[in-house]
Amino acid sequence: MLTEFVASFLMIVGLACIIEAIPEYSGMRNALMIWTAFVLPTLTSSVLWGGDKREYMFAKVAVTGSYRLLALLLAGYILSVW
Repeated sequence: MLTEFVASFLMIVGLACIIEAIPEYSGMRNALMIWTAFVLPTLTSSVLWGGDKREYMFAKVAVTGSYRLLALLLAGYILSVW
């Protein structure tokens, strides 16, 4: 649980730095680009090579990926408004 908190904190700090560095894009657009470029490929490869059953792979990527996407979009929105 502490590891998840630290990882989420670092991800949001990185998102805040990117939002500050690229002010032309909204926080949510930056969050979507980060998720598409870094989170989704990493998550997909860890599920593919993790030894899970083949029939659960798509569901696992969908659930975990959507959780990360929603968290990043919410953080991007809050950071862009704040």
